[in-house]
Amino acid sequence: MDDPKFIENVETIIKEYPNPEEINDNPQTAPSKRLLKIKSGYDKIFHGNMIALDNGIELPIEKCPHFSAWVRWMKSLVHSPTFT
Repeated sequence: MDDPKFIENVETIIKEYPNPEEINDNPQTAPSKRLLKIKSGYDKIFHGNMIALDNGIELPIEKCPHFSAWVRWMKSLVHSPTFT
């Protein structure tokens, strides 16, 4: 995914929304659908996992309040007495 045009298109989509979570506003325009539209052959599972592995979790936690809350909740479960 080192295609400069692809990166430019993704950056344009990101700039349209103040919060990345708002990009996922409709099943027809979900992030994976948008990516497939600008890059044929995009595979949500394969490429999504590769993107996550390459970029880590810190930026999504910083930029996405709902995701951040979910991560905090998941961590609280791991540290709860009922989980261990």
